[in-house]
Amino acid sequence: MAGLNTDNVFVMSTHRPKLENRKWTARERKDVVCNVCSSGRYAHIAQENDYDIVQCTQCQTIYVKQQPSDNELAAFYAQYVDQGAHPKWEQAMRGLFQQDMARINTLHAPGKILDIGCCFGFFLHTMQNCGWEAHGCDLSPVATHHAQHELGLSHVRCGSFMDLEYPSGSFDVITVWYVLHHLPDPKGVLQKIYALLKPGGIVALRLPNIDLLQLAWWLQRFDSLPLRTFIKSIRKETSNEQEPFNVLDPPYNLFGFSPQTMCDLGRRLGFHPLWITNDGMLNRGNLINRVVDNSLKHGASCLKRISRGRWDYSISFSYYGQKPKQAEQTETA
Repeated sequence: MAGLNTDNVFVMSTHRPKLENRKWTARERKDVVCNVCSSGRYAHIAQENDYDIVQCTQCQTIYVKQQPSDNELAAFYAQYVDQGAHPKWEQAMRGLFQQDMARINTLHAPGKILDIGCCFGFFLHTMQNCGWEAHGCDLSPVATHHAQHELGLSHVRCGSFMDLEYPSGSFDVITVWYVLHHLPDPKGVLQKIYALLKPGGIVALRLPNIDLLQLAWWLQRFDSLPLRTFIKSIRKETSNEQEPFNVLDPPYNLFGFSPQTMCDLGRRLGFHPLWITNDGMLNRGNLINRVVDNSLKHGASCLKRISRGRWDYSISFSYYGQKPKQAEQTETA
């Protein structure tokens, strides 16, 4: 991602801090082909916020056809979180980060970890407290300042992961929580992650599950005031309140991954899949939100178990992949 163009920087809002600033109109767009397989063949499946959403007919990846420029993306994420929003982020993510810490410590002894899109640094702080050397990067100056000066994370840097330089083979674990689907080049990001991991190193990332979320496109056929009212009551994450059926909600999200398409992409790049887990959602919204989220999480787990893994309709999922240990012998030979 290109460096930040100060001509396009958004003005920091003075309203009461909220979890995220999603409202955004990208002034510069570019037409793209499938990032995963480079095919230009696609099927049109929806239109949201005046953006075409398509599905690659070769690898089945769902993506936004016209995407914001690198400068637009850098400017947007520079203002994505408000100063003073860190308590809300900590509350929303605490449960997931404790879960992530336990999983990673099961897979790997404490070593060197990099968190891409680390935001305020709460996950890295958790890992540092149990013996890891914590590194991170984020595009938000507000978030990285908090991580550095309030949490004492001296290895957190402000900038785009693709622009920052790290030594090859220097990390034991690299994490990407709820970030990959926002980026214009997920394949390139994963290729760089592969290069930065030590042989046997682990990539762990969390994504919304497009297999479940695209149900909203089907429900739109039955558009009515009662249905809209219900969906608005359980959804808090669309940038346009008048469009509750939005799935990708572009330009905020650029890609939609399922557990299957994520595994396919990982294999293309050399990762061995370790786990695909049903994570549910972060702690958000009101009581209705939490009841619906937990019901969907447990219902998806039951369905996946009954179908022996064929049907995975979790709200969001984590993918854990490993760089082959054999690469150490190849590099040494």
